[in-house]
Order: sequence, then C-alpha cells, then structure tokens
Amino acid sequence: MTESVSGAGIRHECVHTLLDGLPGSHSRQPPKPGHHQFHVPARTLTCRPSNSSSTVKRDDNRISVEPATAPPLARLDHLVLTVVSIEDTVRFYTRVLGMTEVVFGAGRRALAFGEQKLNLHQAGDEFDPKAAHPTPGSADLCFITDADPATIATWLRVCGVSLEQGPVTRTGTLGPITSFYLRDPDGNLVELATYVEP
Repeated sequence: MTESVSGAGIRHECVHTLLDGLPGSHSRQPPKPGHHQFHVPARTLTCRPSNSSSTVKRDDNRISVEPATAPPLARLDHLVLTVVSIEDTVRFYTRVLGMTEVVFGAGRRALAFGEQKLNLHQAGDEFDPKAAHPTPGSADLCFITDADPATIATWLRVCGVSLEQGPVTRTGTLGPITSFYLRDPDGNLVELATYVEP
C-alpha cells in the first residue's frame, strides 16, 4: 500500500509492507520539532521525501536513511604491497623514491609519502583481511614528483636504477606527464613521472 504523509513540512511517499501477514493499522502522532515519527505495528514503512533523493526506512523501532548516491571519495589513503622482503622494499623506496618508513600497530611497517602510504605485507604472512590473491610483483604504480625530467633522470642514474622505459610522454590524471619506468625488488612496475609544463 502506498500513501502520502507529511511531517515538519516534508511530504513523503510511503510504502507499507506487512511483515507477518497480519492486519495492522498505520497511526501517525504529531512529530517533535525536527523529527518524523511513524508508528506502523507489524509493518515496514519505507518513505522517500518528495524533495530528496534519499530513502527513509523504518522497521519496527529502527529508522535508517539510505542515500541515493555513493559517498563522494576524497583521495586514496593507502594501498598494500605484498613483498618477498620487507627490508629490501623499505631500502628501495626510501633510497630511490625518498619515502619515509613508518612503524605502526604491532610492529607493522609502511612507507609514507605526501598524504598517502604503502602498507607492507610479508608474503606468506599477510595481515587479515587481505586481497584474494596477494602476489609479490603484481602491482603497477605511478608516483608524481615536481622535479623536472632532467633531474629525475640524473637521480635515477646516481641510484644505479635500470630503466624499463623513459623518458616517455604519457597521460596522467590531470594531463600530459613525462614518465620513467623502473622495477622495485619484487618486480612491481614503478612509474616515476612529472607533469609537463604548459
């Protein structure tokens, strides 16, 4: 059954569903300021405000609001690398890419940069929950630096890093980038890139 009800200036289209097949009645008491109260014995009441894309659901004494769209994402906080050797991984990312080692929790280790970090899992001894198939060397990562291509090339040469490709032009999230491709100790593909000056 569908009906329209109003409360605190908001009109709702409500759908009643019998929970147990028994007769029931819908009674609505005057709501408190700023509240919408629905009393539906033995029923589920689903309401969609006519001026909103959200859905308000009441099941007995429980009320919940279901948003019509996904929560907006702000940024990537961290990702997990499963590695053969945490020591080798920390050494590479701190030396070559300038990340900072972070120890947290019960001795867990991570690599921080900017407002993000890479959490490290030891292959065969991962933390739960984990990916369905955690595999060393399966990642493909792109890191952005403000350094110019000549500086990047010089630094990688000083570090003795072998390049897969680069410098080459690619497309980043915000536009054209100049990229250098290299491998970390597990064989993950690492792209070190800088945005092309307009």
